[in-house]
Amino acid sequence: MPIAMLMEIPGCTQQQYDDVMADLELQELPDGGLCHISSPMEGGWRVLDVWESQEKFDRFFQDRLQGALQRANIPMTGPPRFAELHNYMSAEYAPAPSPAG
Repeated sequence: MPIAMLMEIPGCTQQQYDDVMADLELQELPDGGLCHISSPMEGGWRVLDVWESQEKFDRFFQDRLQGALQRANIPMTGPPRFAELHNYMSAEYAPAPSPAG
């Protein structure tokens, strides 16, 4: 089942977020990414992703995102938060049926 990843980054601006996205040069979601949402929050920026697994997010973070955040001078004040999803629906993703229990 996919996981949700939430980053709330105090002090981050829309320009810094846009700089990270430009640095990543993503034409589509990275391997394992299912959904990406970003929005301003009071005093910073919020990112909510859905990933196939935390391992795939961790790989993307280590290989690409961490460096892009550093180059945009975005301090990570804490680790992202993760939650296993109970349900996820979208036009592009259909979860496997859960076993009868």
